[in-house]
Amino acid sequence: MLEAFELGYRHIDTAAIYGNEEGVGAAIAESGIP
Repeated sequence: MLEAFELGYRHIDTAAIYGNEEGVGAAIAESGIP
């Protein structure tokens, strides 16, 4: 995720079926992106 943010990604699909909400949330918090 952090590399994707560095590349400019700002849309991440967190549909419940993927089960990635916790990891994406942690990556967003760590990235410093407002």
